[in-house]
Amino acid sequence: NFANEKLQQFFLTQVFKEEEVLHVKEGVPWKEVEYQDNTPCIELMEKPPNGIFRLLDSQCKAPKASEEALCEQVNETHKKGGFLAPTRLKRMRDGEGFIVRHYAGDVVYETSTVIGKATKVSEVSLLEKNNDTLQEDWLEQLAGSEVPLLKSLFSPGWEAALKAKKSASFSSVGKRFVNDLNSLLDELKASKAHFVRCIKPNSKQVKKEFEPAMVLDQLRCSGVVEAVRVMTEAYPTRIPYEVIHGRYAPLMGKEVLDATGDEPAAFCEAIAIACDVAPGDFALGLTKLFLKVGCGVFLEDLASMDTAVVVPLLVAKIAESKRKKGAEKIIGNAVYGWFLRKRYKEKRAAAALAQHRMRTLKARREYQKWSTERQERLKREAAERTKKEAEEKAMREAEAEARRKAEAEASANKKKADEKAVAAAVAKAKAEAEARVAAEMAEAEARVAAEMAENEARNAAKQKLDRKRSDSNVFGSQPMVEATLASPRGRAGSTTRRPSFFDAASNANLTEALTEAQKEAAAEKVAGGGIDGTMSLEKASSNHAVKKEEYFDVLIIRDVGKGTLGIAVDLWDGEVTVGAITTGGPADREGTLVQGDVIKGVDGCPCNTIEEVTGMVQKAPKDIRLSICRRPVSVVLESMIRMRMPSGEWEPFAFRLLSNRNIEFEKLSPPVYAGEIHARLAQSLKLVEERGGDKVLEIVTGHKHFQIKCETMLELETWQLRLQEVIMLQEKVANVAHGWLLKEEPAQSGSGTQFKHYWFVLFSNGILMYFADMQRAVLGQALGFIPVENCVEETRNASMHTISIKCSFKTWLLATKSKESMLQWAASLKVAAPSDASAKPAIDAVLAQGWCDLPRDTPEGEVWARHWFVLKSSALQIYPEEQKKAAAKGPLGEPSASLQSTAMKTATRAQGADFYKWGIVVETTDGTLLRMRATGQSEMRHLLSTLNVNCIPTEVAAPGTREAVATLTEQLKAGYLYKRAETRKAKPWGQRWFVLEVMTDAGPEEGTVVRTGQLTYFNNSKDAAIKKSPTVIHLKDATKVQTALGKTHKTEHRVLLSTPDRESGLMELGHGDKEVADDWAKLLQFWIGPPKVAQGSIGGEAKVVRSAWMEVKWEAHRAAELTDDDLARSETISKSSPSFARSFFRKKKEEAEPATKPSRASVEASPPPLGADGTEGAEDAGADEEQTFAWAYVALLSEPGSGGGLTLRQYTDEAMTTEVGRLQLGYRVQAAVLDDPIEDYETAFRVVPDGKASDTWLLCPGSDAASADWIATIMPSA
Repeated sequence: NFANEKLQQFFLTQVFKEEEVLHVKEGVPWKEVEYQDNTPCIELMEKPPNGIFRLLDSQCKAPKASEEALCEQVNETHKKGGFLAPTRLKRMRDGEGFIVRHYAGDVVYETSTVIGKATKVSEVSLLEKNNDTLQEDWLEQLAGSEVPLLKSLFSPGWEAALKAKKSASFSSVGKRFVNDLNSLLDELKASKAHFVRCIKPNSKQVKKEFEPAMVLDQLRCSGVVEAVRVMTEAYPTRIPYEVIHGRYAPLMGKEVLDATGDEPAAFCEAIAIACDVAPGDFALGLTKLFLKVGCGVFLEDLASMDTAVVVPLLVAKIAESKRKKGAEKIIGNAVYGWFLRKRYKEKRAAAALAQHRMRTLKARREYQKWSTERQERLKREAAERTKKEAEEKAMREAEAEARRKAEAEASANKKKADEKAVAAAVAKAKAEAEARVAAEMAEAEARVAAEMAENEARNAAKQKLDRKRSDSNVFGSQPMVEATLASPRGRAGSTTRRPSFFDAASNANLTEALTEAQKEAAAEKVAGGGIDGTMSLEKASSNHAVKKEEYFDVLIIRDVGKGTLGIAVDLWDGEVTVGAITTGGPADREGTLVQGDVIKGVDGCPCNTIEEVTGMVQKAPKDIRLSICRRPVSVVLESMIRMRMPSGEWEPFAFRLLSNRNIEFEKLSPPVYAGEIHARLAQSLKLVEERGGDKVLEIVTGHKHFQIKCETMLELETWQLRLQEVIMLQEKVANVAHGWLLKEEPAQSGSGTQFKHYWFVLFSNGILMYFADMQRAVLGQALGFIPVENCVEETRNASMHTISIKCSFKTWLLATKSKESMLQWAASLKVAAPSDASAKPAIDAVLAQGWCDLPRDTPEGEVWARHWFVLKSSALQIYPEEQKKAAAKGPLGEPSASLQSTAMKTATRAQGADFYKWGIVVETTDGTLLRMRATGQSEMRHLLSTLNVNCIPTEVAAPGTREAVATLTEQLKAGYLYKRAETRKAKPWGQRWFVLEVMTDAGPEEGTVVRTGQLTYFNNSKDAAIKKSPTVIHLKDATKVQTALGKTHKTEHRVLLSTPDRESGLMELGHGDKEVADDWAKLLQFWIGPPKVAQGSIGGEAKVVRSAWMEVKWEAHRAAELTDDDLARSETISKSSPSFARSFFRKKKEEAEPATKPSRASVEASPPPLGADGTEGAEDAGADEEQTFAWAYVALLSEPGSGGGLTLRQYTDEAMTTEVGRLQLGYRVQAAVLDDPIEDYETAFRVVPDGKASDTWLLCPGSDAASADWIATIMPSA
C-alpha cells in the first residue's frame, strides 16, 4: 500500500505538477486542476521522527516492545491527522490496530493477535517481521564460508561492518524497503514515464459485468478524471522550434523568410497556420510549439518525411496562407469600412437625437423659467390683492363694530330707563296691593271674630277639613317631581349624576377592547414584523435575475387596518429602499418584494422620503399598493482581503459589497469556495491592532466575530466606512447636530497639514460623519466617520477655535472661527454616546439546508444514510429522511441531532476515498468528528464555506487583554565542564554536561520581549537528551563571574560563578582549554543579573534558510592530550607541594579504602586520586561515553546580529519553540561528507564551525541528494 501511495504521488507529480511547471515556465496558459495530494499520507507512514515505519523501528529497539504498544502509539501520535481514521469506526480499540486513509480507500492494519483470533491460524508479529538483524558472529561465519555463493552474498556486508566505526545493532526491513523504494522512484524520475491504469469493473469478479459507481470511484480516486481534464485543456503535444525551423528554414525561399523573419517562433506559427491548425489549438512557448490533442499530427509527420517532399508542400501551403491573409485583409477592410459607415450613421442619428433632446430640454427649461416667473408674478398679485381685501375687510369690520357698540349703548340706556319705569310701576302696584290686602285682612278678621262664638263645631269641622287638605297637598306634589325628572333638564341632571359607576364600566370595556386590539396588533407585529420587526434573510436577494431597471406595483393586504406591512425601510443613496422583510408578514406572504427594492410611491402618490412613505401607509386602507423600482444588483466596493479562519490562519478572499447590502466572498486559496455574508447582521465594528502593528477590522454579529485586514490602511478604512453606513441604517439614528467645520488633513504637497471645509453630521449613537456638501449628506455618501469617545476644545486665537476628537484608532482636529459654534459642538459631542451593540437582538437565520449522507454503524459495517440538514447561525440540525418526508410542507419538529455553532472547532474537506465523494469533516471542541457527504461538488463547497465563514467561531482576544505568546527556549552553548564538588565526601572534581539556555517571553509593553538566562547541568549528555535529573542555576540571581588558573589536570582554566542560593556562594567550573573556558565566562558574564528587556518579537529576528527532520550526532570538543613534557611538568608541580597536604590526603584515602585491599599491581594500574595541590585524576563522567544519532528538527537560520551570520539549531518540533542545540557556524565553516561512512548512516556529513574550541555535528538526511543540497547551502551562504 505504501508503494502504491508513492507511485500515486509520482503519477500526480508527473501529470499535474510537472505539467504546470512546464506550462508556466514556457509562458503557456494553464488552468488550475483540483486534485487530492497524498503527500500527508506518505508523511504519515515515513516522515521522521513519528512516521509509522519510524515508530515501528523504535518499538523494535525498545525493551518489552509489543504490537499493542505500537498501535496505541500510532493512534495517539497521529489522532489529529486527516489520514489516520479513528479505530472506533471499525469497533476496535487503539491497541488492536490502526486505520490508514489511502487514496483508494481505508485500510485496517490489525495486530497478529486479532488476526489469529479471526483466522484460527498463528500469525507472525509485526515487530518480528520488521527485524532483519543478523548477529555479528553469524555474519562473520557466513562471510568466511567455503561455499562461494554464501561468501559472495555476505562478504560485502562484513567488510562494510569492519570499516564502520560502529556496527549496526538493528537492521529494519521497513527502512530497507523505504530506501529501495526511494531508489526506484529516483530511477523512474530520471526516465520518461508512461502510465497504465487497471480498473476493476465489478466487485463479483465475473466477466462482462460493469458497475458504473464502482468504476467512477476508482477513476476519481486514482486521478484519471483530472488527468483527462488536463489532457483536454492543456497542450500535450510539444515540438521544439529547432525541429521545424532548423530543418526547413534554410531550405525555404526568400519570400517565405522575409514573411516569417528570422524568429523560430514566427516561422513555426506560420507553418502551423499554413497547415490549417486553428489559433485556439496551439500556443507558442519560449522554446517549443504547444499543440492540443490530435492537432499536431501533420506537424509530427513533417519530422519523419523527406525534405524534398516537404519543402515544396510547405512553400505551397505558406503561399496559400499568404493568399488567405490577403483575402482576409481585403474582406476585413470591407467589413471594417461597412462597420465605420454604420457607426457613423448611428452617431449622426444619435447626434441629431441628442440635439433634438437638448433643444427640447432648453425649451423646457425656458418654459419652466417663464412658468416659474409667471407663477411668482401671479403669487405677488394675489398676495397684494389679498392684502388689499384684508385691509378693506378690517375697515368694514371696524365700522360694523363701532355701530354695534353705539347700538348696544343706546339699547342699554333704553333698557335702564325701561327698568326704572317698571320699577316705579311695580312699587306703586305693590303699595296699592298691600293697602288692599290690609283692608281685606282687617275685614276678614272682624268677620271671623264675630262668627267664632256662634259655631265652634263648625270651626272644628273646618280644622279637620284643613288637615285633610294638608295631607292631600303632600301626595299631590309627587307628580310634579316625576314631571321634573321626566323633563329634559331632569334627564340632564340625571346623566351628570350617573357617571361614577356607568362611566367606569364603559371605560373598562373600552380599555379592554383597546388592549385586545393592541395585543392583536402586537402579535401581528411579532408574526409579520413591522418597520422595526424581525427581519428575514430569505428575501435578501431575488431568484429572478434583473438585467435592467424594472417598474411594477405590488398589492399587499394587511391583516388589520393600519397594520404593519412586515418590512423595514432604509434611506440608501437618497432613495427609500426595502432593508429587510419579516418572515410570515404580509409582504413575505405576498412574495414579490426582495431586499434592495426602491419604493417610489404608495397608492399612486409619489414618495421621496421615509416620512412620506410612513405617512401614506398609515393613511392607506387595509389593501395597499406600492410602486416599486427594482434595479440590477451592482458592486459598491470590491477588494482583495485576508480573513482570519477558525484555525487562526489568515486566508485570502475576494470581498464584494453589493447594492443590496450583502457581502459576496470568494476564497482564493485551496479549498476554493464562495458564499455571502449579510451585512445587516452586523452589530458593531472595531478597528484593533495586532502584535506587529497590523490593523484588523473586527465585524461583530450576534453569533460570530469576523476579522479582516487589507493590504493598505486606506482600503480597510473604506470597508469600515461602508459597513458603518449599513449598521446605522438599522439603528434608526437621529441627527443631533450638523454644520460646516474645518478638518485638518495632510497637505497636497506632501509636507505639513491644511484645513478643509466639510459638512459634518453628529448622530444620536455617537458617530460623527463628514461629507463633501449637504447634498451628499442627504444621499448618505460619507467621506469618513469617527465614534466620539473623547473630545477636548481649545481656543488658539480669536479667529481659531479647535476641537480634538479621539477614539481607539484615530484622532480628528476640527476648527471653527466662532467660539459659540465651538462650544455648541463640544456640548453636543460630549452628550452623544456610542450605541451598545450588546443590546441588539441576535438573528438566528437559516443559512443553508438540503440533503446529505451521514455514516451509521450496523452489524454488517458502516452504512451511509440520507438525512436532511438545516444550518442556522446558532446550530446545525439533522433530521432523518423519514421525518422530512412525513413533515411534507409542515414543521419538521425536533431534530434527531443538533450541533451548536459554539461547539464547532474546524470544518475541512475529507481525505482519502471521501475526498471524491464530497465529504466534509466537522471537528468539535471536545475532539468528536462529524462526517458528512454532500450531494455534489457545488453543494459541498457552499456548505463548507457557510460553516467556516458564518458558523464556526474565530478566536478573538477580549478587549484590554494581550495575546498569549508561548515561551521560546534557545540553547546558546552546551558541553562538558569539570565542576568542583560542594561536599568533602564526594570526589573534588567531576565532569558534567552543562547547557546554557535563554528563555524569551513577551515584555511588559507591546513590541518588547524579556530574555532570561539559565544554566543547567546533567551527569552526561544522554541524561540531558531526556532531561533526567537536571540541576538549574538561574542566572538572574547570579552576581559575578570571574576567571582563574588552577593546577589540576584538565581544569587548569577556571570559571567562578557567584550565586547567593548556594551554601558556599560560589560555583567553580574548569576546563583544560583556555578558549572554551573564556567563551563560557563571556556568555555567563552577559546573562547574569536582571532579565534583558528589548524591542522585538518572539522568534522574529532569525530567518529560516533551510529546515528538515534528520538524525544528528553531537561531537563535543575535547582538549588535546598532554604531551610527555606536560606530564613531567605536572609531576614536578605535585612533588613541590607541602608534605602536610600529601599526608592529609593520604590519610583521607586510607579512610576511604575498603576492608579488602586490592593487590599492589591493581593499585599501581589505577589512576591516582585528585589532590588539592593539583594532582591528576579528575572524574570523567562522560570520558568513555560515545554519542549516538538522535532525531531532531534541524534548521539553518540567518541572523544578521550574530557573529557569523548563520547558525544551525536543533528543535523538538517543527514549530521551533523548544531549542535543544545550537552551532554558531562563522565565516570559515567547513561541511563535507564523511571520509569513512558509518554503517546505516552512509548519507551523513560533518559540519565543523569556525572556532578552535567549537563542537562539531554529524547530520544524516534521508538521501545523498539532500546531503549535497545541505552542504551547498551551508558553504556558499557562509
